[in-house]
Amino acid sequence: MSASRTPDGAFLAQADAEAVGRAAAEAGVVLLELRPADGAGLEQLFLELTANGGTR
Repeated sequence: MSASRTPDGAFLAQADAEAVGRAAAEAGVVLLELRPADGAGLEQLFLELTANGGTR
């Protein structure tokens, strides 16, 4: 898994869902849902998920 900082100060992780899940579990974080960002940042993903009643 690799991560890089974006110009806006966020971190972008390049990893598959299993690696993210394992890292979260090791940190004691419970994931209720995990979706690929398809190259979008968190803000863009949020806007897509909440547009039109939350359907993607």
